[in-house]
Amino acid sequence: MEQAQIRTIIRTYQRPLAASAKPVVFLTILQRLNNKDTEAVADCIDTYGNLIWAFARQHMRSWQEADLLAEEIFKDIWSYAEEQGGSVLLNEPTVIKKIAVSRLNKHVCESVGKF
Repeated sequence: MEQAQIRTIIRTYQRPLAASAKPVVFLTILQRLNNKDTEAVADCIDTYGNLIWAFARQHMRSWQEADLLAEEIFKDIWSYAEEQGGSVLLNEPTVIKKIAVSRLNKHVCESVGKF
């Protein structure tokens, strides 16, 4: 393919947006949760479910405890999204990991207090 053909193809795909066209904005899952997007919950579970479940299973003695911890972590994620109003300063996976570790620490402290 010649240079002129390549330039023509590129110009064809680089047409300016119409005045009425709005730019596409990609929101994080946390921002979508804050916006009450109905698909955001499923996307959050699909994206981070395995990570959270593996984390919970690694730190709990039984499947039941791990399931409870994973559920608490997801509840904390929803709460965090609402509290932050959709503005996340760190990248999303880092935030999710920090929430998981924080919930684990709370869970351990609560468990120690029971004995």
